[in-house]
Amino acid sequence: MATWFPGHMYKGIQGMQKRIGDMDCIIEVHDARIPFTGRNPIFDRHAKMRPHILVLSKVDLVDKKSVHWMQKNPDKLGATEVILADMKRQTLRTSNLLVEKMLEVIDHTDRFHRSRNESYHVLVAGIPNVGKSTLINYLRNTTLKKKGKSAKVGGIPGITKSVMERIKICEDPKIYLVDTPGVLTPRIESAEVALQLAACNTVRSEVLGEELICDYILYYLNKHGLTRYVEEYGLDEPIDNIHEVLKAIAKKYDKHLKHRVSGEYQVLPNFQFAAHKMLHDFNRGLLAEVNFNWEMMS
Repeated sequence: MATWFPGHMYKGIQGMQKRIGDMDCIIEVHDARIPFTGRNPIFDRHAKMRPHILVLSKVDLVDKKSVHWMQKNPDKLGATEVILADMKRQTLRTSNLLVEKMLEVIDHTDRFHRSRNESYHVLVAGIPNVGKSTLINYLRNTTLKKKGKSAKVGGIPGITKSVMERIKICEDPKIYLVDTPGVLTPRIESAEVALQLAACNTVRSEVLGEELICDYILYYLNKHGLTRYVEEYGLDEPIDNIHEVLKAIAKKYDKHLKHRVSGEYQVLPNFQFAAHKMLHDFNRGLLAEVNFNWEMMS
């Protein structure tokens, strides 16, 4: 695959390199549907220098068998600790657990020149649109009980484009988090990896095209016998033709376009709307609970 590494990502890597020596811990946030796919090896090298907590977000979109495996195998995921998080239904317990794990792994690590510093500094990193800023804001709002957002949040990959100042999330002990831009690997190694990243909304959909992404999602659903889409879109049976699925979506929501052909108007399905809708439904968990990396686990 071609290199896709925007300038703000390169600057993000440089920023992390400069700050890593002052950090007590690294929190890597990643989408639980792709626990291996897309995790930046550049980031992984830096993570080995400090305790490494892997927060797998969007766990509500993953099947229970995969969730159980993730809970039991933090070492195989390359982390000191693994915390599974549902960014839509966060609880105070999840927040307290993350703070507890941060202090626990820091306490078991030599702080060297940082030992005289009574406050703790934690770098939050990961690929785009996996919930880093949402996590920071949630921790800040629950532990300090402050309202508002210190870290910018959005549903579009790449909204955080600069290494931000430290954000206090706990008063006793003082814990500061540092948000970073979402950083992808400089080179995506295969078309399937690119499609998995795009399906999970960590790569902008216009890079590959929503119809192509939906075609991959349909292929994955059929391959694994996940046919909830049949009922959802009013089909008679599972099919492998993405155009027929998109036609059914357009029909269900009465979304059509008029095109003039040879002087006459023809009413055609709005494929753009349908593809956008299918991708949105997939990322809401309406079509299935998935793990694109199950073969790598088993």
